[in-house]
Amino acid sequence: MTQDGHARESGTTSLISGLRVMSYNILADCLAWEHLRTLYNSQPQSVLRWERRCHLIAQEIAHHQPDILCLQEVDHFGFFERELGRLGYQGRYLRRTGNRSDGLAMFWRKSAFASVHMEELRFAELGLKDNVAQVATFELRRSCARAIVGGGGVPASGQAPEIDASAHASLLRPLTPRVVVGNVHVLFNPRRGDVKLAQVRALLRALGAAAARCTPTAPCVACGDFNAVQGSAIYRFIASGRLALAGVDRRRASGQVEGLGWGWERMRAALLGGHPIAGPRPAARGRQTWTPAELAMLQGRPGSVGDGEAEQAADEADRGEQASAQFAEGSSLRLPLTGVAARDPAGDGGFDTSPGSTSAPRDPVLRHPLRLRSGYAAVTGREPLWTTCHDAYMGTVDFVWYGGPRRGRSGRPGFMLEAKGALLPPDPDALSTGLPNERHASDHIPLVVDFELRAVV
Repeated sequence: MTQDGHARESGTTSLISGLRVMSYNILADCLAWEHLRTLYNSQPQSVLRWERRCHLIAQEIAHHQPDILCLQEVDHFGFFERELGRLGYQGRYLRRTGNRSDGLAMFWRKSAFASVHMEELRFAELGLKDNVAQVATFELRRSCARAIVGGGGVPASGQAPEIDASAHASLLRPLTPRVVVGNVHVLFNPRRGDVKLAQVRALLRALGAAAARCTPTAPCVACGDFNAVQGSAIYRFIASGRLALAGVDRRRASGQVEGLGWGWERMRAALLGGHPIAGPRPAARGRQTWTPAELAMLQGRPGSVGDGEAEQAADEADRGEQASAQFAEGSSLRLPLTGVAARDPAGDGGFDTSPGSTSAPRDPVLRHPLRLRSGYAAVTGREPLWTTCHDAYMGTVDFVWYGGPRRGRSGRPGFMLEAKGALLPPDPDALSTGLPNERHASDHIPLVVDFELRAVV
């Protein structure tokens, strides 16, 4: 077993390379002004100007020198393509569908990685709103093997891992290391936990399929703004690979609940344990069960819910909710893990069902095909205290997950990732207002995780 609890195919590993991954929701220019009065009213408008913020973001990226960079809320891709291109990066952009102006961008250091395949997920094609995701397969360049890929920067852990001189160069000839990386910005709406869960499942299924296409099976990293908190049903689904839907309120699956106009200072106190608002909350009133249409949506059937009356009614009830203050529950939802025995013959992240059954299970258990762990939890023993902070919310919704398929090619040589360092967030006591401010260009902070890419021999 590895230090973080992941099983190895054999007892011997050799360091091939270091890998630094950075995930950053940079606050789209269009969204900063759209939500000025509700989210950024405590800050002077000068800190929101893109002409100022864009250079701070570029400086932050250049300082950390990630090998792979995942950005969310990008609406000026041309700026980053130009600025990061000067630093040796190549990038791809995917705009949200519908009338949205922002999207995702993924950059990689050309001297270290070659892009083998880039898959674009448009969740609207599955009836899951206008959010999108990127799934990229990268191949480590042979010139970077057995070396620290992110050389030149200050490691997030403060100390670069030592190179294992015993790394088997012969392994690199027949087997070239590959890594699959996912980038996502999950739907914000706190009451649409059903849609959020379906989006996350679609991403993880695509990651698993991309990893399985590699020979040997590639390790995975999933980055982004998941708009879900630690201990929520969605978080537990990612971490454990399964979620019993019995008793899960689809509106509370992300762990985000409606606030009541709490000021930013009171929310910060709550985050630090000084206010009862951070305590457990009862489930939302009304229906908590999953309809057949919603179960079909979780399985990714196009158009299964998007055009239905239930979807329209839910959206109308939730209209304008982005302008409401939000707060995260302070503890796990403690939902019962009940359901039928685990069966997923295809390993594709579907529902547990009885053999030969074609109908939706009575007590459905949703699964995904990956074994994942949070990079921050692996390094520090916990998630960051916060990753986003503005006038209506302060908490952790951004994550960097890593791992690989549960059904690997046992007994064969392969590759794995081990998290070794992580960039900690600033002390919340040092903040006098929500973000952005003079020092921080976004209402999110960047996540940086240092990995070791190791060969399993």
